[in-house]
Amino acid sequence: MVVALSACERPFVDVSQPDVVILSPDLAEVLETPQFALRLRAGSFRNIDMVTVNGMAMEYSSQDRVWSLPLRANRGLNQLILEARDVEGITSIDTAYALHMPVQFVANSPALPAGRAGHSTTRTPDRDIIVIGGASHEGGPGHTTIYILTYPGSGFLASSTRLREARTGHTATLLHDGRILVVGGSRADNINSVADLVEEPEVFDPKTETVRTWVVIGEPIRRALHTAVYRRTDDADYVDLYGGLGDTRYGNEPYLGVRADLRTFRIQEDTLVAENSLATAPYLGSAIYGHTLNRIQIGPYYVFGGRFESNFQEEASFSIEYNASLGLLLDDVPPLHIPRTRHAAAPFLNNLLFISGGHQYPASSIVTGAEFFSQTSETMFRLSRQPLIFPRFGHTATATDHGEVLIIGGFGPDGTAQAASEFFVILPGGPQEQSL
Repeated sequence: MVVALSACERPFVDVSQPDVVILSPDLAEVLETPQFALRLRAGSFRNIDMVTVNGMAMEYSSQDRVWSLPLRANRGLNQLILEARDVEGITSIDTAYALHMPVQFVANSPALPAGRAGHSTTRTPDRDIIVIGGASHEGGPGHTTIYILTYPGSGFLASSTRLREARTGHTATLLHDGRILVVGGSRADNINSVADLVEEPEVFDPKTETVRTWVVIGEPIRRALHTAVYRRTDDADYVDLYGGLGDTRYGNEPYLGVRADLRTFRIQEDTLVAENSLATAPYLGSAIYGHTLNRIQIGPYYVFGGRFESNFQEEASFSIEYNASLGLLLDDVPPLHIPRTRHAAAPFLNNLLFISGGHQYPASSIVTGAEFFSQTSETMFRLSRQPLIFPRFGHTATATDHGEVLIIGGFGPDGTAQAASEFFVILPGGPQEQSL
């Protein structure tokens, strides 16, 4: 038998693609200035003929075998399409991202009437900022206070109205009618037993400055240092509670532990109706508390956090998406560069999540740095040279109108709650910058 191969005129060529490794700068760090020189190395068993960045040819130095190109980044997220081609025309294409933001922490910010940590911060539709509860000292009792920063006021004032139950480590959820639903928490910052947990939810109305207690139908709410998601559907409004320190048994033998369940409550007039129980609620795989859960604009909610004990550490970083037909969809996302708990996070600009502060073990090991998670690229960036002015954990972060984040309260290294706040701001820009 004779097999004709006349159509195969060129010899066999290994189609393995070139490898590209970025040498500098470290693109995991936020670029504080727009100009930078991208340096990379491209390798293959064949010679590399050309390397381009977004279609622009890089220069090759045979002395150190490095490809380089000076670039200027736009403010915000920059996409870098890296293409390497060898002498046989085999190409590889990689995508990298650079985040350029000239930023600064500013101490000239509105202060609370008294130091608070473990409090909640909510921004109303009228753009007022409401600070509820919290503790004055690490391990100390919770408070019933409500502080209000009236937009565009310059300082927080104490409301004449107070919560009916002192609490810290709770959540405060803005409802569609402008009221604020306060759920869970503990009567003291040091949670020693299930009896320390506050079961009754309360609702604060900023327009009338009144507080009402709501009823829970079903297993009570027993958790603190958890997170909450408010959802509106065609059928009803719901609030979902995830994680936290709380009762992990219920029944006749309550037990204080770390929760991994997500319980759902339907809002029915002034009542929370439990849609599931501890036994039937979905478990999200990570038992954590002091974590953050945020939606940046649309799409999934992002969870970042961790647990730190003397001989144990666990990190959690994942997304939660609510799908009407498929239910809860969970997906992994990149972890924080610096693991932390009791930090604060706020959606920032169009596609970023700003993450600041927190602590590791022990609590006095405060993390002063900030990070950014990009929803567009699903990439984590760290801020290398701009620490918080006041080291803090148990604080809150709230985005404002002008691309700023107001960081409020939190415990300092000595366990005393801060009254001082600070702004995280983007510095004014210079001339219009060209795209990469």
